[in-house]
Amino acid sequence: MDYKYNHFEKDISKLINSNICMGYIIHLVRETEVTEDFIFLENAILEAENNYPNIKIAYARFGLDKRIYKKSIGDKTIITPNKV
Repeated sequence: MDYKYNHFEKDISKLINSNICMGYIIHLVRETEVTEDFIFLENAILEAENNYPNIKIAYARFGLDKRIYKKSIGDKTIITPNKV
C-alpha cells in the first residue's frame, strides 16, 4: 500500500521473470501519501495486463478529489465513480 510506481514496476518484472502460469498484483495507493503521475501509472497497469495475460492486477487509489479510482481483476479499464 502506498508504494510508488517503481515498486509496482519491480513486482511486474518479478512475475514476468519467474515464468509462473498465473500471477496477481494488488496495488493500493492514497494520494495523500504518494504523489505521482497517476495517469502514467494507470496506463502502465492496463498495458502490463494487456501484454501479459497471465498477470492479473487489481488497483485502487483514493484521490485528493475524494474519488476512488479502481480496477478489479478482469476489468479492462480504471473505473472512476462519483465522489464519496
